[in-house]
Amino acid sequence: MFIVFDTLNVYYIPQYMPVIQELTLRGHIVKMVCYSNKNDQEVLAKTFDEVGVECIWVSNTQEAEQVYVTIKPDWVFFGNEFPHLNSVHQYSKTAQLGHGVGPKPSYYHKSITPMTVRFIEGALRLEKIKQYYPKGNFVAVGFSKLDPLFKHQDLGLNLTQLGLDTSKKTILYAPTFNPSSLECFPDNWPEDFKEYNILIKPHSLTQVRPKTGAQI
Repeated sequence: MFIVFDTLNVYYIPQYMPVIQELTLRGHIVKMVCYSNKNDQEVLAKTFDEVGVECIWVSNTQEAEQVYVTIKPDWVFFGNEFPHLNSVHQYSKTAQLGHGVGPKPSYYHKSITPMTVRFIEGALRLEKIKQYYPKGNFVAVGFSKLDPLFKHQDLGLNLTQLGLDTSKKTILYAPTFNPSSLECFPDNWPEDFKEYNILIKPHSLTQVRPKTGAQI
């Protein structure tokens, strides 16, 4: 089969990667469609190259639509809703593989535009999403972003190499970007957690978009 992953934002990649790797191992042809209006092509070129599949760059969803109706993949995977599904569905089946879990409203809004199937991470979310979209086709498959952990492929962080105290417990803080809870904290907030190591993982958009750069 020929499968394309619609990569609107770079932070979709951790959710896509385990699926891309498995499809590649099974002999399928995989490509990505990447958006230059959402991602700095020069800055993020290495990140996209590390995926190991061809990346077709487009400027917006209209260009993506034209790519899909031209190359006619068997499946297109999306991380969000897509406004031109009628055109895509003439030639391809579609799957939605969201990068996040259920607390955010966007998690549910994504299914306003129905795809061939939407993969859900667990039974609780599956039950909830069916309440909102009873006619949708949803399948609980797990959360692919965590596959490397369960397969022991990701060994985690080496606290010693990071210069952290291994006798302390470690807090990992990964704020989102719009809005970010990081902006609500006082500048000296780590002083209240001196007995812990603190690791902060900003959202990727916080790091690459000028309007959110002040959050770092």
